[in-house]
Amino acid sequence: MKKVIYLLVLCMVLGMAGCGTNQENKEPVSGNVSVETENKENDDVVQNEQIADTGSYPPCVMVDGVIYKDTGYVASMPGCGTMDGEIVSTVAGTELPSENNQSNFGSGYHYQRSSEGQLIVVIDDERIIFRDIEKDDTSIPIEVINFNAKVKEIIDDGELLVTHVSTAEGFCQMNDGEYYVSAENLAEDVQVGDIVTIWFNGMIKETYPAQLGVVYRIIKTQ
Repeated sequence: MKKVIYLLVLCMVLGMAGCGTNQENKEPVSGNVSVETENKENDDVVQNEQIADTGSYPPCVMVDGVIYKDTGYVASMPGCGTMDGEIVSTVAGTELPSENNQSNFGSGYHYQRSSEGQLIVVIDDERIIFRDIEKDDTSIPIEVINFNAKVKEIIDDGELLVTHVSTAEGFCQMNDGEYYVSAENLAEDVQVGDIVTIWFNGMIKETYPAQLGVVYRIIKTQ
């Protein structure tokens, strides 16, 4: 029986990025950090285009003359404790920001520069990854924790039971053991015994076995 006790935030990175500088890209253990996500069914990840049915843009912010768009991903790889700036003005959601430190979703939020073409904005204590709106990059950002696991059981209600094998380099190692994983964003069919790579938002429900929070992508590695 899965009984939720509380939500646990994973201990994250071993090495920290310098403030105000771009990080060098780090390859994960799986080597699959640049997996394309154009077809994934994740409502949390906003699209590049203007949202036609509401006439609104996705959450965007302008910093150093560049407009960054919310990717919907949560960063698990924090920078140093010093923020690089703060959003001080806002426009309506039907507009794009037109001046530095301005957003279309509110003000008072702090941000840090991240890897090239990306910005981290702290919203409700979550480190949301924004990406240059001009970029066509649809890969999963390097700041998103991912790990390799072996499929132990395929559950009828759209879940997998997996056993941890290894966590991507640069993140604190996840505990060995079993995890329940939503299969909603499974890229392809898997069988018991397959090795998969799983990207998620770094949150774990402390159940038995533990259950991952938002799962962004699952691909079969072996």
